Amino acid sequence: MPEKIYFIRHGDTVYSGQCYIGFTDADLNEKGINNARKAVPFFIKNKPDAVFSSDLKRASRTAEILFPSVEILKNPLLRELNFGEWETLNYKEISAIDAEYYEKWLSSPADIAPPAGETLAELNTRIKKFIQQLKGRNIAIVSHTGPIILMLFHFLNKPLADFYDIIIPPASVSVLHLKHEKACYAEIDIFGSRRVIKWEK
Repeated sequence: MPEKIYFIRHGDTVYSGQCYIGFTDADLNEKGINNARKAVPFFIKNKPDAVFSSDLKRASRTAEILFPSVEILKNPLLRELNFGEWETLNYKEISAIDAEYYEKWLSSPADIAPPAGETLAELNTRIKKFIQQLKGRNIAIVSHTGPIILMLFHFLNKPLADFYDIIIPPASVSVLHLKHEKACYAEIDIFGSRRVIKWEK
């Protein structure tokens, strides 16, 4: 079991803040590239033993920027939630299609999936499969908002109902400290500005 895990959300894409993207394979835009580069000094000082990444471009390219001389272990289990027919649509466009169903999904994402997509519970199952494969003392994982929150929740023993309590900004680094397989605390580093979140198991 790792002692420290660095969770890195990918940098911005042209879709960031505009609509839902999960399995859509968007690349980083210029802002995303620049934001990822800001975290490079952090990892020069904090070198992981292994680096895992979602296989989607926005994550794997972020990993390549941060760890240019390290093998990136790409894994589709680390992909964002599959938004199905809602991919690249914003909330206004989805509401225009079926406002009632959209509201139901917002209130119960663990049990209700976007059309042709997956539920939060299904994503959680996928993430737990990945966690079982983890090896190494200090690990870096480059992924997306949903998977990062769910991995933090797994180690911090938080329920899915609290999913919206955490915000993971683009290119931020969340550092999870573990001791005897129990989470001690987590830090979220946003472009050098750090805040500590203490959750005891």
